[in-house]
Amino acid sequence: MSRRRALLIGSQVGALQGVEGDVAVMGDVLEDLGFTTDRRTGSASSAAGIVAAYRELIADTAADDATVVYYTGHGARERGRGPRDDPEVPTWLQYIVPTDIEDVSGDRARCVLAEELSMLQLELTNRTKNVTTILDCCHSARMSRTPDALPRALEVDLPRADLLRRWAELRADPALASVTTDSNPDAVRVVACSPAELAYERPSAALGGRPHGVLTAALVGVLADRASTDLTWREVRDLVRGAVIEVVRQRPEVEGPTDRLLFSLDTRAQTGVRPVRVVDGVALMDGGALFGAAAGDTYLLVPPRRVAGAPEITAAVTGIVDGRAVLALTGGTVADLAAGTAAWPREVALGARPVAIEPPTSPARPALIAELVRTAHVRVVDDTVGTLATVRLGEDGTQLLDADDAPLYRGTTTPTPTEVAEDVRTLARAAWVRGLASGTGREELGDDVEISWLRVGDPGGDEPLTQGAHLFVGDRLVVRAANRATRTRYVSVVDVGLAGRVAILTSSEPDGISVTPSRAYEVGRSAPGASGLPLRWPTGLPDDTPRSETMVTIVANAKIDGLGQLAQTGVVTRSGTLTTRLGQLLEDLVVGRRAPAQVSGDPVRYRIVPFDFVLHPRPRPPDSPTEPNFAVDERPDDSVRLVTPAPSDHEAPVRHLDLRLTDLDVPGLADRPVRLDLLVAPAGEVVRARTVRLPAGGGLPEGGLLLDEGAVGRFLDLALWVGPDGADDLDDLLALATTAPRADGSSGSIAALVVAAARALEDRVGSGVQPAFRTLLLPDDRFGTGNGVRRRPRAGLLRGEGIAFALELVDPDAR
Repeated sequence: MSRRRALLIGSQVGALQGVEGDVAVMGDVLEDLGFTTDRRTGSASSAAGIVAAYRELIADTAADDATVVYYTGHGARERGRGPRDDPEVPTWLQYIVPTDIEDVSGDRARCVLAEELSMLQLELTNRTKNVTTILDCCHSARMSRTPDALPRALEVDLPRADLLRRWAELRADPALASVTTDSNPDAVRVVACSPAELAYERPSAALGGRPHGVLTAALVGVLADRASTDLTWREVRDLVRGAVIEVVRQRPEVEGPTDRLLFSLDTRAQTGVRPVRVVDGVALMDGGALFGAAAGDTYLLVPPRRVAGAPEITAAVTGIVDGRAVLALTGGTVADLAAGTAAWPREVALGARPVAIEPPTSPARPALIAELVRTAHVRVVDDTVGTLATVRLGEDGTQLLDADDAPLYRGTTTPTPTEVAEDVRTLARAAWVRGLASGTGREELGDDVEISWLRVGDPGGDEPLTQGAHLFVGDRLVVRAANRATRTRYVSVVDVGLAGRVAILTSSEPDGISVTPSRAYEVGRSAPGASGLPLRWPTGLPDDTPRSETMVTIVANAKIDGLGQLAQTGVVTRSGTLTTRLGQLLEDLVVGRRAPAQVSGDPVRYRIVPFDFVLHPRPRPPDSPTEPNFAVDERPDDSVRLVTPAPSDHEAPVRHLDLRLTDLDVPGLADRPVRLDLLVAPAGEVVRARTVRLPAGGGLPEGGLLLDEGAVGRFLDLALWVGPDGADDLDDLLALATTAPRADGSSGSIAALVVAAARALEDRVGSGVQPAFRTLLLPDDRFGTGNGVRRRPRAGLLRGEGIAFALELVDPDAR
């Protein structure tokens, strides 16, 4: 007798708060679907515990069983090889992060490598072909893409020799010769994002306001719906990706046999086919709300067995009742519908994006709703959580907010309902373009064209860019496509602007720039006289905060017809001349409805490569000298400066912070008076500078020494120097008392202040001043005050050359 069994692993380490909640909600929904769950968290999700639990599942699995392996927590990576190392070794070794990750005793890395997970999955699929793996984590370096979520990536320093040894042993195993981490043909693999992106957690309104992985929250929402029992994994991918990308710029993927029905070996190649029920004389289609059905969607109603000469019955959606779409029939009546009739899509909404209108009592609301419901791109909802956009109607004007609650109109404006609806449609189209996925199956294209991004600098001084790069108005970009294939490839670059406008950057060949084998093409520099793609701030867009922008590169093995339509505005109708499935998909994105496939022959194979960056609304600050090397530098990757978790209903955000020095040891100043100089830069707040003077040896008063107290912003950037006493206080040296600058959120401006402080201290105090401590405090752990942990470090002292100390971080409002 077949069984349903699930192993759920949660590793709550670092600043993550929602892992154990993820295991709970995923376990509950799987049990509702008939699974017996084995939940492993805390010490049970150590490195050894994870492997042991996985092997227990393998040993107890029979051929007819359905199995799920779910992991939620941090993903990480370690440098595998450098430029001169063995080229067979991957650049990065990827792994999940168990709860004992910090234990490196015996030079052993307590982690589970991606290849080790691959081997375990292979052993499981050798027992049963019905395997589903779900990974809600990130395997990339840390970065920020949205200002209201916490990345699920972690940077950990592990024994590299042990990782390389384990990797080599696994790759030498003949069992892995026919399968890799990404391509086991018998396992469905649900991943939170691509290897170059991040997964996030944030409070979920649908799950009680508690923090959860964004993938987990979206997947649970789909699995819990009564209409989900006959979904394919391909349909789940579309539903989950739409829900996720409206919250964060994260692109979930489902790999493997995606035409399988959920947790089954049965398949259904057609997408969007829904059962039809007749209730009280009305034809209803299951799953209408789940699939975002919109008025005007059309279907062909197909009986379980066709009868020769029977009339063709079509249906159009007129509304949604209790989650089911209400159908109006043409060519027949409900009496003609046999039991088991299914609705096959002819032209349906391409996942209508949710939009909220506030307040619900505004007299202008009905007219705006009437405009919005005329498009298949969006649907009006009451809850503002997780929406594509929110329209706020007021007596003094209208404001349109994007998914990050950032305003899109500058000042007081009075756009017409038609103008607002067009701006909302623009945002919806942009969301779809950002969410484009690479081809799968016959449409999959290998990774044979290397895509890289460069910021144009002085001759020979181009700066390579990584995901989440901070860029400035006036910067110039180059997108470089290097063809390593043996055949010509076709490259197109699409820009999704700050206000949602879509532009084709490869306009010289709108259907794709031809790149021959062993050649490279640089978008923005290959044309005569071109010196990079200039970055601009859209006219009329508020310029008080940095915003996220995306460039999407499409690599294909043939010309991409229909691509130019993405940049069109106004009413767009179908051309009827498309020759590729990809072209039809792009046309669907513009029209807002998915039409049945009408192309034949060999499909275009294609790969989507997105590049997300943060654009600042001002020119790049002048280059500053390199900051001094601080004895203790705890800063994470600079891009996390825009990471701000959404506030929870269960706790107020930290608005103020007291910073107290509780221990200090400065051996080199044992016989001299000591000065401590502190520079504090909270995002959006006035920069604070302070000097504290101590007796010889740095003796602290009883109870510690208050170094700083004041407001925090999205982050708090801190630099501390220690040295022999002398000269003026730091605020006088920097003249902050009169200039009172604000920290604008960019690392460049703060670095300039740090360099200026270092220079002033060295010039006025002397070379004995030592850069002691540098950190970036983030709200993801309540600026270090969360979970009752206020001391930094939790035990012992922070140690650097010539200094050892400990700090206490206190939220005064929580006392």
